[in-house]
Amino acid sequence: MPRPKRDLSPLRDIIITAYREQTSVSDIVALLKDKFDLDITDRTSYRRLKEWNEPLHQQRTADTGQLRSIIEDEFYTRGSSDTEILRYVRSLGLPLSKAGLERIRKDMGIFRRRTPAQLEAQLLQVVDFMETPSLSSILIPRLGRRSLLKHVLQVAHIPVPERALYETFSQLYPEEVARRWQQMRGKRGGFTVPGPNYTWSIDAYCKLQDFGFEVYAGIDAYSRYIVWCYVGISALNARSIFAQYLWVVSQYGFLPMVIRADRGKETTMVAAAHFWLSLGTTSLRRLHAPLFGPERPFQFSDCWVYGKSTKNQRIEAWWSQFAKGRSTYWVEWFKQLRQEDLWSRDRLADRIALLWTYMRELSMVTNSLALDCPSLLSYVRRFLIGHLPADRLFLISSFTICAHSSSSSSGSSSSWSEVYISNLSFSFLADSSTCSCFAAV
Repeated sequence: MPRPKRDLSPLRDIIITAYREQTSVSDIVALLKDKFDLDITDRTSYRRLKEWNEPLHQQRTADTGQLRSIIEDEFYTRGSSDTEILRYVRSLGLPLSKAGLERIRKDMGIFRRRTPAQLEAQLLQVVDFMETPSLSSILIPRLGRRSLLKHVLQVAHIPVPERALYETFSQLYPEEVARRWQQMRGKRGGFTVPGPNYTWSIDAYCKLQDFGFEVYAGIDAYSRYIVWCYVGISALNARSIFAQYLWVVSQYGFLPMVIRADRGKETTMVAAAHFWLSLGTTSLRRLHAPLFGPERPFQFSDCWVYGKSTKNQRIEAWWSQFAKGRSTYWVEWFKQLRQEDLWSRDRLADRIALLWTYMRELSMVTNSLALDCPSLLSYVRRFLIGHLPADRLFLISSFTICAHSSSSSSGSSSSWSEVYISNLSFSFLADSSTCSCFAAV
């Protein structure tokens, strides 16, 4: 009597999706064994794929300029592993095998393992990079171990091991290492959040305000991931923060359960907007929080928490890192320009020239620090089922809004806010009736 046929129809979509993402049949079999405790052979998988009219020969890796650009960006900018690069490239619909990725990566001169001679050569490059007078050489002594590793990888494109890099750093900057050891005596207080995107902390950074640069950012309190970071001239404007919030939630496609902020005047419109949008999630909130109660009305405090800036721990901790690793240099440099009478706040031409000269560079530096913060990848994996890729599930990447401007059209009560993100321009209409509606809620 023949063995009964295995019913794989409940897992058909999972198998086909993984196969179309260029996952090998052996890896699919291992996945089914690991996730669903289903023990099948490669031949069984091939037979089912044939029954489902799937081609039995996967596409070969296509070595293109686009693929190489993606690999380079993922490796140097995000520090992704080969598995993460494979998953991301396949999610874009590009054919890429594990062997093909390794071959292309090595052809590009990107190695994950190195000989002692290669390591010594890389460390010499690191020393030259640190000692060469530049903005990086000024910032490097302020960076910690992990930030230093990512900074060297992103800026100098030198993939050196963390331990070897920090040993070199310790030899060049022994005073900074000793100072950091002294600062490690303090212990953080307890702060717990249920999970990713439950609480966002938002706040402004005003240390550069005297020179015309305003920074506003939001951080996920669970993962300390930078949700968004604005660098411009209107971070203390309620309408600007309102526009940033609307753009962010429209791009991500979800709302945080709670936003934590101080009582600054710039948060009035965004608080009203978040409350108004959160009203549509009341049933979902009751489903995940039974103690909420079906008869208790939804309240403003259920989605928005006010508190002093000193109590907004997550964003304040990031501002502290931002000051140590980035902004202190800029503040000292701008003060030097003012002391030498090369810049004055009273001269309009000076203010415009400073913004024109340093706005883009300051935006890039701020975005670089945002990319140094933890990715949600390690946190998201805890909430995944099946084979779903963790990359890009919640937040694709941090971004910096480089400039923000408003202009009124004659004969119309509407005005357009132009938000420039990297090299792309996004526009959305913020008319007076919409703003009044949100403010009235």
